[in-house]
Amino acid sequence: MDTTNFEDVLREACGEAGEDADHLTTQEFMAWRRFASRRLDAAWRHHYWPDLGRCEQRWFRLPYNPAQTYAAAMAGVDNSANEVYWALTGQYFCALTAVPANTPPTDGSGNVNLNYWAVTQAYAIQPDPVGTEYNQPVANVLPFDPTVAYNQGAMVQYTNNVYQLFALQSAPGDLPTDGTAWGLVPAFDAYIPYEQSGQTAFTVVESVWSANPKVTTRGNELNWWLSDKGIQVMTPMAYAWVQYRIRCPKLGGMPFRADVAYAAGAQVYFSSAACPGNFYTAVTATNAGDTPVAQPAEWAVVAIPRIFHRYLVLGMAADWEKDLSGQNEAGRAAAMAAQAIAADELDEVKSLYVGQMGQRVKTIVRTR
Repeated sequence: MDTTNFEDVLREACGEAGEDADHLTTQEFMAWRRFASRRLDAAWRHHYWPDLGRCEQRWFRLPYNPAQTYAAAMAGVDNSANEVYWALTGQYFCALTAVPANTPPTDGSGNVNLNYWAVTQAYAIQPDPVGTEYNQPVANVLPFDPTVAYNQGAMVQYTNNVYQLFALQSAPGDLPTDGTAWGLVPAFDAYIPYEQSGQTAFTVVESVWSANPKVTTRGNELNWWLSDKGIQVMTPMAYAWVQYRIRCPKLGGMPFRADVAYAAGAQVYFSSAACPGNFYTAVTATNAGDTPVAQPAEWAVVAIPRIFHRYLVLGMAADWEKDLSGQNEAGRAAAMAAQAIAADELDEVKSLYVGQMGQRVKTIVRTR
């Protein structure tokens, strides 16, 4: 994404409004920052801008982490934290009982570790599955029989749930609700979270595919919908390619202070002779004096798309005029005119993308 510097936007906006960007008070800086954040959000939502779009492969659960321990699945709750993706076999697994660290779902040959894990869907999902679905009745799972002694790995249906035996054997009459021998195998909820560790958060989704639409036309758009959890994928897949819009950043940082140690996630505004003014977010906890120039690995710049540069300049200046106008009729008229010019600028940018460059969502028609 081509970006612009906030300092350049601020200077031009101040120039449009007849203000001196080099002598702003703290309150004035906060006002300009508020105008910029509000205008950036408006521009972000105005159109599905190609600059803000991403296409990434996503999985429904995080990969197995050998350094992590996992708790047993429970009925009636979200068990996603205790479900993992295991790349060796391309399957999802759930913990039947408390799983210690360095206890993977299978061995190197793909044999399931039945002492701790169970496959969470009816079939081993391949990259291009045919005729399978998540959450369908597991093949050959019969109702629990209290007269049978079950062996490790046996699955039974009991009180509308499915259980798998992780103990070596059960005695006749030992109920599946006995957590010392049996573990719940919950119905797998195939969703891609809005926020996932190590991944870019998203809100607006354009499409969801079986293959990377950037490199092939052979992929199919999947059957999906948005829920409170994320993207619910109804087509049986082990993963999906998601086209989405990155989230609009919020501009809320105060000027950097050399005497402050910032916590991870803190935002500041930093400018120096070697570094144009921009907002930065602390990637990790910093020590006092750790600037984005001295310690660049500790900071991430808050990117402002260049396509919004002129709109931000005009919109921020219009907002400043509106704040100053008060009850003055002439001032209000000037502010309204400035607002209209800013709106026209954003429409001009959209027209450039859609009209001149043909950047619109295209409909794919397949024939045979």
